[in-house]
Amino acid sequence: MPRNNGGRFFTPEPFRPDMVRPFFNEDQKPNVVASHFVASEELFDYIPDAFTFTILKSLPSLYVSTFDYLKNLTTAFATAKNIDNFYSTPEVFFNPGTPFNVYTRNHMAYNLGFDSNSTDSEYFQKAIERIENRFDVVLISDYFFESLILLQDNLRLTHDEVVTLISVLKKSKNPERERVASSKS
Repeated sequence: MPRNNGGRFFTPEPFRPDMVRPFFNEDQKPNVVASHFVASEELFDYIPDAFTFTILKSLPSLYVSTFDYLKNLTTAFATAKNIDNFYSTPEVFFNPGTPFNVYTRNHMAYNLGFDSNSTDSEYFQKAIERIENRFDVVLISDYFFESLILLQDNLRLTHDEVVTLISVLKKSKNPERERVASSKS
C-alpha cells in the first residue's frame, strides 16, 4: 500500500521503498505490490524474488485514456483542450520540462523506468531487452484474453478468478474512449 494512502506510488516519481507504508514488523516486506507506479531499479531490488508482470497498451487507446485521466494535470493536454487537437500536432503541446508532461510522450517507456524523451532506437532496443529480463510476463492489452492465459498459467489462477477479472474489465470500459481509440488505430 502506498504510504500516501493513494492508488499510486507518488507518481510521477520513480518507485522508492520508502513510498511503501511500513509494516508493523520493520523487517517484513510485501508479498504483493499491485499498484500503478513508475518502475525503477530500486523496485526490482526491493522485490527480487517476486513474480513480475506488466501490461503494454496500444498507443491510441493509451493516449485516449491518459488524456481523459490527466487532462487537468498536464499543461499539454489542458492547452490542447481535446484529444483530436493533441493528436493533430502533439509537438506543439509537448514541453518536457513541465510537471506531469512525462505522460504526453511515450509514457509507457517512462512508467517502465526508461527515458521517455529519448528518440534513440538503440536505447529502446536495450530497453526492450531489459523489459524481457525484468518481467516474468508481459501482457499485451490488444491481446488481453490471450495474455490472461499466460497469467493464469504462471499464477495458477482458477477459471473463476480469470472470469472475474474479465467481468471487472468489461464493466470498466468507457464506450466513448473505445470509439476514439479505435478511430485513431
